[in-house]
Amino acid sequence: MKYKDKWISNATDEELSAEREKVRQDCCNPNFDDNYREECHTTLGRFDREMSKRAWGNEEPQAPSIHREHGWHLPNDDD
Repeated sequence: MKYKDKWISNATDEELSAEREKVRQDCCNPNFDDNYREECHTTLGRFDREMSKRAWGNEEPQAPSIHREHGWHLPNDDD
């Protein structure tokens, strides 16, 4: 793959988004061999980490709270 860490960190948001989409399409394309698609999957993770780092900066990402079926204060022993 042509995407080195330096390129990923120096690319603009628009470049990252456009190139990520190209890699995603290759990753989903069954006509490519598995090794290449695996490499694409790894590269997608690198793109995502950089995009997340830019979006969140030094903040810790906070996932949305999850509504529990029986209320937040009750144990989840339905399993």
